[in-house]
Amino acid sequence: MNKDEGRRMKDEIKRRFASSRPRAAFLFLLSSFILLPSYFLSAEPLVVLPQGEFSCIVEVIPRNVPKPDPAHPEWRYAPVMKTITITRVGKIRRDDIAWSDGKVSQLWSLADKKLSVLENALHPGRPVYVLSGMLRDEACPRLLHFDADSVSWITESALVKEGGASLHYQATVKLPDTGVEREGPPPTAVYQAWIDPKTLLPLKFDDGQALYTLAFSKDAPSAPLVMPPRLQAELNRWQEALAPHPHL
Repeated sequence: MNKDEGRRMKDEIKRRFASSRPRAAFLFLLSSFILLPSYFLSAEPLVVLPQGEFSCIVEVIPRNVPKPDPAHPEWRYAPVMKTITITRVGKIRRDDIAWSDGKVSQLWSLADKKLSVLENALHPGRPVYVLSGMLRDEACPRLLHFDADSVSWITESALVKEGGASLHYQATVKLPDTGVEREGPPPTAVYQAWIDPKTLLPLKFDDGQALYTLAFSKDAPSAPLVMPPRLQAELNRWQEALAPHPHL
């Protein structure tokens, strides 16, 4: 090999190495990303929602409850929630809502049908309603839906206090559109949550309307939930009315 051939070979090696550097750098970055620890790729959850079968008793302390006026003992105020006993088995959830006047309403939520059936104990005759869409969402306090949307506001930036018996989060949340025309900016509410630092289960919620203290049962319910005949009959009637007619 003469000097010219040796020089040309060196130049060719340099050219090939230079052209391969961008590709090598890309492959290095890709392999580094793949080998990153899992905590860089998926953040640990800040709150854990109950999964599968569970039961929970929620103590409700409403805010701004009007006090009886001694000058007008005949005035009556609407009852307020005292407790909500939540039981979920499979895709069925039942909320037993106890009111301050001693009455109890039932709210049944059917996840597979995206429907709820409400027995309103506060009205004469205890009417039964089948709810869907926004009405279904509003039948239960949003923070007690126990779905991803209800806790999406709980982020690291919302952390107010850590350490001690709970992790305290607070954030201003835009409320969902109710379809009612409003002037001005969309309504908001200040949400708060207190989370168990060990289990990450919610201990308390506050939506500005009430403070909800949650106590989850250690034993999961095993018996199937069966809707009372009166409520089931109203659900069947509602579904039949909306079912497509075979002759149409």
